[in-house]
Amino acid sequence: MGKMNDNKKFQNEIARKVIIHVGLLTMVLCSLLMAVFDFEIHRATRTALTSERVVNMFGEVLIATVIFYALTMVALYFVSRSVAKKSLQPLKEALERELSFTSYASHEFRTPLSVLKGSMEVLIRKPRSQAEYEEKIKQCIGEVDKMSDMLDDLLTLTRVENGRMMLHDETISVADLLNSITSRHAEELLGRNIHISVQVCPEETTVKTDRVALTTIMSNIIGNAVKYCDEGGRVTISSQVTDGMVNIAVTNTGHGIPREEIDLIWNKFYRGAEAGNQYIRGYGLGLPIIRHFSDLIGADVTIDSDRDQPTTFALSLPVFFN
Repeated sequence: MGKMNDNKKFQNEIARKVIIHVGLLTMVLCSLLMAVFDFEIHRATRTALTSERVVNMFGEVLIATVIFYALTMVALYFVSRSVAKKSLQPLKEALERELSFTSYASHEFRTPLSVLKGSMEVLIRKPRSQAEYEEKIKQCIGEVDKMSDMLDDLLTLTRVENGRMMLHDETISVADLLNSITSRHAEELLGRNIHISVQVCPEETTVKTDRVALTTIMSNIIGNAVKYCDEGGRVTISSQVTDGMVNIAVTNTGHGIPREEIDLIWNKFYRGAEAGNQYIRGYGLGLPIIRHFSDLIGADVTIDSDRDQPTTFALSLPVFFN
């Protein structure tokens, strides 16, 4: 639905530009042509008309008309050329995104497939102990899980981008949603000694939106906060109501995002090159999913971060009053 609306807006914008350009051009040329007619009429009233004079005036008007017609055609050519160029630009950008997407996807799938192939080749070279077999099989299962996660994210992005997501609004408790998502990371939080806190004020805060979309957004935001938090660090989740809006902020300590990269991280498969980040599991699809789902439900999401500083994701959407 969002993509269809964007296409309709783009078509309306192009039509508006064509009308404005052609209208202004027509007004200017008509004014010039009327000026020529007016000049000829005034000159005719001041001089005696002869058949030769009438022929000359008719010729001058005809020449002026032909010149203005030629100028109109030339101007319309450049206007249509400019409009056509602007019309094709989104298609060009879409094609470039698809080519980039295919290239990145091929690269990301090649790595786990290579690991799987290498592990299995090692297993068949010679007999192994039970423990070695189990270890290699666990590695293979881990790589399969990575590819499965990536496929799920790609399918989710594809459905949203193609407008295939059907929204079903329902009343959602913000506190219940955040606590439910946070509990999924309990094992990792304990294993890495990360302290996490959730504060919702007021506790009965509710929103009315699509549960799947909001859950997907917050799962990715909280998942990223936990993933990129430093060992023994802190993740803080807070929710406040201001001017009829629910503002949810998720802050984590650890490696921050350089400010010059903040606009880039919304792109598919983009991952920051900061030290330490490249060793963390992920494919750079979480943030594009957050952006698309936020647009879908009319929420606003922002990021505040910099090198070696805490990172804060802020989500804002209307509060629902029962």
